[in-house]
Amino acid sequence: MCKINCIILLSIILMCGCKGDDLKESYNTFVSSVWSDSELEQIDFIIIIPHQGCSGCITYAEDFYCRYKSNKKIKFIFTHIVSMKNLRNRLKLDMDNAFIDKNNQLLVIGEADKKIYPCILQLGNGKITDIYYQSPYEDGFSIVEKYFNSVL
Repeated sequence: MCKINCIILLSIILMCGCKGDDLKESYNTFVSSVWSDSELEQIDFIIIIPHQGCSGCITYAEDFYCRYKSNKKIKFIFTHIVSMKNLRNRLKLDMDNAFIDKNNQLLVIGEADKKIYPCILQLGNGKITDIYYQSPYEDGFSIVEKYFNSVL
């Protein structure tokens, strides 16, 4: 398992100087290591929530998780975790819908100035089509909510 994680991490590092499509491909590589292709085809959004960073944005993301954790079209990844015990107690994690990035592999992906914000990956046909952030400058969760309001 450690060997597989090292290979995944190395491939992500090799691709991390990327923008746009390359950034999507880096995220695709990571999420493909977590979920199967058939599982990814059933997912509309993957929400990456760092445990450290913009505190207001992370609090909003954790609230979003509590409201949407039963939605099987959304998966959540928690990364940059300080205290697993604190996270589990505070959020009552549903491990059927969440993944814990224990090795902080997602910290090597993405734009350095946005790693402190929750990241929203939109999927289509099992591949990442768009990347949004929940930050003081961008309201990625409103895109998710509008999407599900229009689908329902």
